[in-house]
Amino acid sequence: MRKNQTAIAAAPVSPASIARLPSEVDHLLNCLAEQQIDQLAQHLHRLKGTAGQFRFAEINKAATLIESEIKRGAEVEVLDSMVHGLVSLIRGTKGYDHTREKMAIG
Repeated sequence: MRKNQTAIAAAPVSPASIARLPSEVDHLLNCLAEQQIDQLAQHLHRLKGTAGQFRFAEINKAATLIESEIKRGAEVEVLDSMVHGLVSLIRGTKGYDHTREKMAIG
């Protein structure tokens, strides 16, 4: 790894990027509750990019996996479990403020 790549990988996550996460959770849970699978897939795709940009590797990986399962035609019950796992992962991010979520926690 080159020197500048190490510096980028080690850079801290900005508070602004963490502040956006409750909105991401709201979108995911809303799409799931409404069974809007196409919109869920679109949101996961955007979340993958955002997670990659802000160095949330585990969130990126989970979103990628769920998006792949949607493309394979996974049942809603399977997606429900996976999305809730992703939401738990997001909520576990240091600095996450669950009070900024708008959807009721299920």
